[in-house]
Amino acid sequence: MPSMFPSMAPSADDRNRRTTAWQPGDPTPRIVLIASVLFVVVGVLMILSGYLNLTVEWSREPTNAEEAERMEFVRRNVQILGGINAVLGLLVTWLSFSLRLGYRGRRRILLWVSCLAIIFMLLGWVFGFTGPGQAVLALVLAIACLMAFRPAADPFFDAGHRLEAPVEGDGTLPGDIVRD
Repeated sequence: MPSMFPSMAPSADDRNRRTTAWQPGDPTPRIVLIASVLFVVVGVLMILSGYLNLTVEWSREPTNAEEAERMEFVRRNVQILGGINAVLGLLVTWLSFSLRLGYRGRRRILLWVSCLAIIFMLLGWVFGFTGPGQAVLALVLAIACLMAFRPAADPFFDAGHRLEAPVEGDGTLPGDIVRD
């Protein structure tokens, strides 16, 4: 019976928990490639939204001193969130390029940076400093993190990145030729 009911022992026929799909010598798993593309796209969008938040200005003048203070408070917080978003977007983009090579430590750092970015994007959205686009970016970033940490991708990262693999006799690296 397929795993209809959750248990501590996974079923052998559960396709979501299958970890034998990738073996040394195979190309980069598709789930890792998709996750790295998602990380790059979200990282670039974070940099763009951070830049737009940093350059935000009001289109009208305040009517009284209290409103002017409130407008300055909101503008300053939007700019702070924009700066954090741009820096974390740069880190996510930079770390995502090494994801498809199989760097295990950088995958973990990418997860922590992504979690920090998700927290700041959601806090900005919840407190009303940024728009719903930040919540969508946080959702896509969370999906990319889940894809990078799927059980099917673990053997790829457990094998270590390809640049540490010894060069074979003909000068190719493991994974250059697809296994039959």
